[in-house]
Amino acid sequence: MKKLILSATVAFTVLTTSNIYAQQGFGTNTPDRSSAVDIVSSKRGLLIPRIDIPNLDQAAPVSNPANALMVYNTGKTTAAGFYYWDASYNNGAGRWVRFVSSNSGSAVTVSAGTNVMVTPTSDGRDTDYNVSVKGGTAPNQVLVTKLGDNNTYVSEWVNPEEFLKDVVTGTNGVKTEIIKDDKGNVVNTVVKLGGDLTEQTVLNTGKGKELAITGLETLVGKDAATGTKFNSSDDKVVVMGADGILKNVSAKDLVEDAIDKGTINGKALTSKSITVDSNAATSLLKDVNIEITPGDEAGKVLVTKDENGTKKTEWVTPESLGNTVTASNGLTKDANNDIALGGALAKPTTITTDPTNTLAIDGLTTVEKKDLTGNNIVIADANGVLKETSAKNLIEDAIDKGGVTAKPLTTDGKIVIGTNKDSKLDNAVLVETHLSIKAGSIGTTELTDGAVTAEKMTANVGAADAPKGSIPVAGENGSVTYQQVTGDLLNGKALTSPTGSISVSGSGAKALLDATTIDIKGGTVDGQVLVTEKVGDDFVTKWVTPTDLGNTVTASNGLTKTGNDITLGGAIDTPTTLAIDNTKGSLSITGLGTAAKDKTNKTVVVQADGKLATVDTAAGNVTINQEGDVNISDNSVVNNYHPSMSEIVIEVTLGDADTNLSLPAVNGTEGQTISVKIVNTKETHKGYLVIKDDKKAFLSEGAMPYQGWIIKSNGTKWIVVGRN
Repeated sequence: MKKLILSATVAFTVLTTSNIYAQQGFGTNTPDRSSAVDIVSSKRGLLIPRIDIPNLDQAAPVSNPANALMVYNTGKTTAAGFYYWDASYNNGAGRWVRFVSSNSGSAVTVSAGTNVMVTPTSDGRDTDYNVSVKGGTAPNQVLVTKLGDNNTYVSEWVNPEEFLKDVVTGTNGVKTEIIKDDKGNVVNTVVKLGGDLTEQTVLNTGKGKELAITGLETLVGKDAATGTKFNSSDDKVVVMGADGILKNVSAKDLVEDAIDKGTINGKALTSKSITVDSNAATSLLKDVNIEITPGDEAGKVLVTKDENGTKKTEWVTPESLGNTVTASNGLTKDANNDIALGGALAKPTTITTDPTNTLAIDGLTTVEKKDLTGNNIVIADANGVLKETSAKNLIEDAIDKGGVTAKPLTTDGKIVIGTNKDSKLDNAVLVETHLSIKAGSIGTTELTDGAVTAEKMTANVGAADAPKGSIPVAGENGSVTYQQVTGDLLNGKALTSPTGSISVSGSGAKALLDATTIDIKGGTVDGQVLVTEKVGDDFVTKWVTPTDLGNTVTASNGLTKTGNDITLGGAIDTPTTLAIDNTKGSLSITGLGTAAKDKTNKTVVVQADGKLATVDTAAGNVTINQEGDVNISDNSVVNNYHPSMSEIVIEVTLGDADTNLSLPAVNGTEGQTISVKIVNTKETHKGYLVIKDDKKAFLSEGAMPYQGWIIKSNGTKWIVVGRN
C-alpha cells in the first residue's frame, strides 16, 4: 500500500463593496493571468480566517459554508490545521476535511469499485492513481443511480431513453414527449420548445452565438392589396427593457414614449416667419419648414376675423384696420376710420408739460374787441386744470389780489373811498381815474330796491371781519356778502381734451373763462410715436417711427447693442440677481459646447448666498512623499482644494515612518470621491499609510506595494467603499 500525499494551494478572494469582478493583485500591479488573486510579498504571508471547529461533521461556527470554503482550525477540541468544506459528503450533509501534510503519516488506500477503474503508475516511492469510470455496454449509454438491494444505491449504465423517461420532465418553456413502439416500449424521448415559462429566464447571447427566429409572418401596411395587415389596436411590438426582459407594447405607446423621452432622432421644424421654440429642433420624423403664406399685395397685414362664430385669418390693407380701433375721451373716429381730436372727455385727463416740452395750439381765431361780449378766457387753477372765466372776472380778481399794476383813484371829495373816507386810493384802477358827482344828480328816487348801499355792504359780514382775499358779492335782493373767488363764483368754463390725448386733472370743468379743448396733434404716418428731441439748447417733441427708437436705448451689464439689435453678452458691471419662481418658470441654457479634452475645465457651483462661482473639476495629479501628518485640504497637498471637486486621486510613496493622511472636513463634500494608491514597487519601506477622517478617527491602513483605497463622502461622514 502506497501513501498518498496531498498538497494544497491556497487561493484568497477579497470582497469589496463594488460589483467589479476581475483579477486582483496584492503587492503587484500585474497579477499572473492564470490567477484570480496574485499576492506578492518578500516579508509577509497570507493570513486566512482562524476559527475553532468543535465537530468536523457540522458546519458550525460557519453558517451555510460554500463548497471548498477554507479556514484554519485553531484546534481546541479537534485537530488544528487547514480545512476545507466538502459539501457533497454524505448526500449533501457535508464535513470539514483537513489538508494532510507530507509528514502527517496518514495512509490512503485506493481500490476499484462498481463501474470504477483504478490504474496505478509508480515513480520511485510515489504512486499516481488514475481513477476513471468504467464504460457501459452500448454507445450513448448514461451512468445513473438506482435503488438496489437492501435499500442501497448502485450505479448502472442504461440507454438514454430509459433515463430520460424517469428523470426528465419539461418545464419553463420546454416539454418532453415520450415515443413508444407498437408494443408500448419507450424507443425515444424528445425534448422540444413549448409550454409556459414558470420562472424568470435569461438567454445569454453574444457575437457568434446570436439568437434568431426565422419564418415569422410579415404584416403589411393598411394600403397593401394582399397579406395580413398590421392592426395597431390588437398587434403588439416586442421590446427589450434595460434588464433584458422581453415585453410587448402597442406601436402607439412605443412611438409616443420615444418622442416624449427624446430617443427618436427627430428632424427639425423650422420657419423664418413663425416663432418655433427649441423643442422643434427634433420634433418631426422628417425635416419640415413652415412659413406664413404672404398676401397678394405689398403692405397688407394679417388679421383675425369672425365669420358666423368661426375665427379665420385674412390679409387686408392697413386702412381697413380702423374698424378694429375705437375712439373716446376726446378723440373722434369718422366713417373713413380717421381718428381726430374732438369729442367729450370721459375721465379726468392730464397733459404733462415742462419748460422744455411745451404745449402750443396754432391757428386760433382772433376775436375783435367788438366781439368780446360772451367770450371767456381759459385759465389754469393751482392743480393745472383748465377753466374759463370772463375777462371782467379775471381782471377783478387780479386787481383784488394785486396781480395787476394799478393807478390811483381820486374823487372830488363828495365821493369817499374806503373806511377812512379818503378822496384818494392808490393802486385802485387800471387807468388813473378821478371821480366826481354831478351836483343834484342823485336823489331818493335813484336809490331803488336792490340798490347797493353802505348799509347793505356791511349788513351780513362786517368789513373788518371779511376773510383775506375775499370780494363783496351782491345777491339777488341786493344784499352783499364777502366770498372767496372760485370757479363756481366766476362761472368758469371747462378745459377738455376730447380725444383723451392730453390728461386734464383737477377742476377742469370750470378752469377757464371760455370752454376750450386741447389735444395732441397726430403724426404723419400710421404707427408713429411721440418722442423728445434736443434741437440746439431746447427740447421739443417729434413724431418718429418706432424703429428709430433704438437709437435712444443703451445696453450694459451683460447686454451688448449692435445697431438697434440688443443681445446677451458683455461685462457684468453691477451685482445682478435673476429671481426665478420655479412654480412659474425655470431657467435653462441649451446648445452648450463639449468641454475641450486638452484643457483644465472648471465646474460652476451655486454658493450659499446664490452667487455663481467656479471650482476645479478635479484636483489633477496629487503626490505625497512626506511622512508624518498630512491633511488633504492643505493647499500644499491639493492645490485649490474645494468640497465641490468630484474626484481627487492621490499617489503616496511610503518611507520609514508612518504617513498619517487626514481627510478634509466632510461638510459640503457629498458625492466627492478620494482615491488613494501606494506607488511603492518594493517592500523596502517600514512605514504604513494610515487614513483618518476629518475628526482624526481611524478608517484604514496599509503598506503593501500598489495597495489602494476608494473613499467616498455621503455628506455626513467618509466611507471606505473599496480597497485592494
